Amino acid sequence: MKSDRTKKIIKTSLVGILGNVFLCIFKLGVGLAANSIAIMIDAVNNISDALSSVITIIGAKLSMKDPDRNHPFGYGRVEFLSALVIGAIILYVGVTGAVESVQRIITPEKHEYTLHVIVVIVTAAAAKIGMGLYALRHGRELDSQALMASGHEAFDDAMASAATLAAALVYIYMHADIEAYVGVVISCLIIRTGIKILRETINEILGERVSVELASSVRESILSFPEVGDVFDLVIHNYGKEKLYGSAYIEVPEGLKASWIDNLQRAISKKVLEDTGVVMLGLSIYAVNTRDERAAEMEEDIRQTVTGIDKVLRMNGFYLDEVDKEIRFNAVIDFDTADKAAVQEAIKDAVKQKHHDYEVSVALEYDMAG
Repeated sequence: MKSDRTKKIIKTSLVGILGNVFLCIFKLGVGLAANSIAIMIDAVNNISDALSSVITIIGAKLSMKDPDRNHPFGYGRVEFLSALVIGAIILYVGVTGAVESVQRIITPEKHEYTLHVIVVIVTAAAAKIGMGLYALRHGRELDSQALMASGHEAFDDAMASAATLAAALVYIYMHADIEAYVGVVISCLIIRTGIKILRETINEILGERVSVELASSVRESILSFPEVGDVFDLVIHNYGKEKLYGSAYIEVPEGLKASWIDNLQRAISKKVLEDTGVVMLGLSIYAVNTRDERAAEMEEDIRQTVTGIDKVLRMNGFYLDEVDKEIRFNAVIDFDTADKAAVQEAIKDAVKQKHHDYEVSVALEYDMAG
């Protein structure tokens, strides 16, 4: 059974298909009658909009397929591929439109603008603004990249229609033919939108950092348990709007029993899912010294030392093992750290100078969740 989100995406896309098919027929007739390249480019762009909506529907339906042996996390990322295809179509329409417009600049042709043409252009612009607002509103509500791409494309169409209207008025009242130049401008707007959609979608596919708001919500949910001292190295993988999977390290007191930790992990996973919709696939445990005041003093001293080193943002996961004479902790570093090995050695040397009787074990990590 389709989710409510999928049904809403399909409904919104169907409205877009019907609207764009109607506008395409409308504009093609007027464009041919007026011999206007700008209007005809706009009409072809409406066909691409309708095709985009078809792709959005296909992507939404495929994304709801159940996980299988080859795709254990489901097909949620098909929506990203849908947006990628839409971006490519938009880019193609923009490039071909630019080529046609340049050819018209080189070889001008006569136009026939009438009052009926003006009415059509104004009507088309108003219709595309309405369709754009409709698609964007539902795109944001449903967090659908494909719908938002369609919405932005509709606004570009409205701008294109406005530019075509300006060219028609200039031709009628000033007898200056700027229509082909307007076609170039319209094509550039379409190309810009295509590039923007492709860039944003590729970032999603590559694994863009999750929003700070989502990461903060997950952290707050985990930290609501009094046994948890800190949360770090939080990673959330996006397999579609309704398929978010996460993992994290948590600090707990060193004296907890395995059965207690097991119950705690289950309770945390349940609460995070209820609060944020993120499925926690793994919660790794770091023990915190709670029975040794000296360990707390050493931790604070080492924290000040470590965070004073260039490229180190903070320290976490500290544990003092008096039996094996070992100090263990994680250091969070900048993504732009050029030489991680050098930073790691610098941390070890700085700590060893103060605590030479201990082995120092340092694990470097990036700030994955912002």
